Amino acid sequence: MSKIDAEALLGPFREFMEKVKEAMNAKNYKAALAGLNIAGKLVTDIQNAGGEIPEEDITELGMLFAKASEAAEYQATEKKEKEPSQLAILRDRGTRAEATGKKVKVMSVFLFGLDAAGKTTFIDYINKERFIDPAPTVGVSISRIALGSMKFVFNDVGGQEKYRNDWKKYWKAPDFMVFMVDASDSARFGVAKQYLWSVLKDPASQGVPLVVMSNKMDKPDAKPLVEVVNALDLGAIPSGERLVGIFDTSVKTTKNIDKALNFVASTALSDQALRHFVDAEITRLNRNLGEFYKAYVEEAKVLESEGHFKKAADRVLKAKLVQEELFKQGFSKAAKEVQKCNAWLAKLAQQIK
Repeated sequence: MSKIDAEALLGPFREFMEKVKEAMNAKNYKAALAGLNIAGKLVTDIQNAGGEIPEEDITELGMLFAKASEAAEYQATEKKEKEPSQLAILRDRGTRAEATGKKVKVMSVFLFGLDAAGKTTFIDYINKERFIDPAPTVGVSISRIALGSMKFVFNDVGGQEKYRNDWKKYWKAPDFMVFMVDASDSARFGVAKQYLWSVLKDPASQGVPLVVMSNKMDKPDAKPLVEVVNALDLGAIPSGERLVGIFDTSVKTTKNIDKALNFVASTALSDQALRHFVDAEITRLNRNLGEFYKAYVEEAKVLESEGHFKKAADRVLKAKLVQEELFKQGFSKAAKEVQKCNAWLAKLAQQIK
């Protein structure tokens, strides 16, 4: 493009700037941003061709872009706040279904986990969409919540030791079990594992589907999902014994709460829907595991290059655990990665000496 061509673009640039101002006045901020993006591209083309644009035009472009971006974000947030949430819509449908005598599917859920894992907060969020810090549950708290064409009956069992040892008192032959663990409380992962497996090994729970919610992922000290999975030894659950769903969640930020509920609901509504959902969740989990593996490997390489061999070995060991988990899920290629990790660990062991 010649300098003459560049000067010819000044006209279209100013036309777009005028259209942007019109869109801004009409509070059509998305259109304004689209126009600003085109104007910005024209500026780049003009400058690349050796043309010049007055400094005041460049300044105005930047100011308008900042203003339009902020206004568009505010507009989108305001719209979202005015719209009812999916949970609110489902609760409304459930209430109307009950009021009209419409038949609904009842799903009994045994909700358990250590104290302070977020179980009662989870129930309160589903019921009222608010985040609270409740007092510890005494014994068992029963909540009935209608969502759409389903009615959930949650038996929320207190997580203190005296209730953990007596959980059978509150066992009502549920359709589903939900185990919640505080991902930021790694010091009690061992206790959580012991409690979980005391229920899983009991004949009364055989075949009952299970959802594990690694909760409080919003906390800075929350452990990655793969570490929680390994700490609870979830890979040891025999294949085909029961349906298992695993989710990293945060009741506070609502992360994956909808997915966990969908997983539970789909078992009662449609086997086909369930298979589709489970397949999607397995894909998601394995993708996350793959990302963890890459991160551990890259970190190990950096640490090794800097001479921090012990720390590098720690990261390689974690990478190996990830691949072992993938291998358990049927990914045969993971076996080669495990071998690579073993060889790398042997090499690092020599360097540590």
